[in-house]
Amino acid sequence: DGTLWGWGSNSSGQLGTGNSLDRNTPTQVGTANDWQLVAAGKLHTVALKKDGTLWTWGTETYLATNTAQGSRNRATSMTLPSANPIKMIGATSNAGLTSYYVLNTDGNLYSLGNNASKQLGDWTTSERRNWVQPKYTSTSGPVMNNIHWISPEEHDGNYGNINVLTSAYMLYNWGNANGEMLGRGGTSTYDPGIPQGINVGDKILAVETGGHTTMVSKKCTDYFGYVGHRI
Repeated sequence: DGTLWGWGSNSSGQLGTGNSLDRNTPTQVGTANDWQLVAAGKLHTVALKKDGTLWTWGTETYLATNTAQGSRNRATSMTLPSANPIKMIGATSNAGLTSYYVLNTDGNLYSLGNNASKQLGDWTTSERRNWVQPKYTSTSGPVMNNIHWISPEEHDGNYGNINVLTSAYMLYNWGNANGEMLGRGGTSTYDPGIPQGINVGDKILAVETGGHTTMVSKKCTDYFGYVGHRI
């Protein structure tokens, strides 16, 4: 019915309860049944309401208002990247510092926040306090406007990165490749690109980014594709 609940660790206000007390039973976030999507990481939460507004809480949060990151223990409204309706939301952490992603229904992808590991995909390492768009080839290259699905790394607080699928079922990823989890040939930080082992013409149907792993499913195959070092 749109009610949002949270429980567990709350040291940074990431449950949105207005304090930092841990909760061992589900606690309602807010007072209305108006939530539609939610994505949570180690120290942050981002959520979408049914009216199309975007909210965040936790430590090191951004509001996309050209202001510095800050800690918030209650849901706080964010500036939207565009007027187009939102399809998916997500966020990733890099040593506790947050980066956000919004995918609109028209295929345009946007990112915001910490960028020390190139996890915003704009071919820089500059912090972004307003929304930017990841780009395919360079700082001046084409923006990502044909994205079908996103899977940010939400399962570990230290390695910010993301895998995305285009509308043509091609896989791209970028950010921190700790443990070779992006399949880019090393453990460094990477700008957007296609992982090794993925060929032009492959149709990747699904992707999930783990703490030190990436798994994919390719059309007409019986096995998962896997890369990373925790198996």
